Amino acid sequence: MAKCCAGSIGHYRELIDSKIGSFEYKNHSRDSNHKINRFAQTTQGVQGPCGRGGSEARRGAQRGSGHIVTAYLGKLRGYQTVREAIEDPVIRSKVRRAMEESGAVLVKRYGFDPRLHAAYIEKILSRFANPYLVDEIDRVGRQPLRKLAAGDRLVKPLLGTLEYGLPNEQLQEGIAAALHYRNADDPQAVELQALLAELGPAKALARVTGLDEESEVVRAIVARYETL
Repeated sequence: MAKCCAGSIGHYRELIDSKIGSFEYKNHSRDSNHKINRFAQTTQGVQGPCGRGGSEARRGAQRGSGHIVTAYLGKLRGYQTVREAIEDPVIRSKVRRAMEESGAVLVKRYGFDPRLHAAYIEKILSRFANPYLVDEIDRVGRQPLRKLAAGDRLVKPLLGTLEYGLPNEQLQEGIAAALHYRNADDPQAVELQALLAELGPAKALARVTGLDEESEVVRAIVARYETL
């Protein structure tokens, strides 16, 4: 595989200040340039896809999946914000593992340095705990039908793990937690629960995600759903 160009300092600014899922991360440091330069030094040598496609792949597979897994697991434990959820050590460990699973797909596909990519995951986790952000779980978790679609932030990385034969147990749990999402003010959440009641978890999951109802991964997700 050919090596892609390394990011410029502007690329690292984008990594620090760009959107996490659908909310904007704001750098509250007095010296943001110093932080950017230090992050560039710690990630020097990262190889990855050039241009918009590579940036979107990193955002979707890491920030997006980590963000939504935090929300759905946090909802199950009764938390109101992403920060509250990620400060729970059990949830933080599970979110880290889900991001490692989705990140392993990027490492395989694009040739990222695994050690530096792990540092990038830790950077994202620290953003989720940013005390200046008040990101409500119901805002992040809303529209679960869209977020469970094959091309979105949960099932897309899961499909990547299946493609490369990589572990995906924590992504499975994130999807199972999404099936439990309830919000009377969200029409998609109401529709999802109606589908589950009408079809049962396996058929509902297959319809929403496009996964094969008879597949091993659907059976595994349903088993997790039933124990959460």
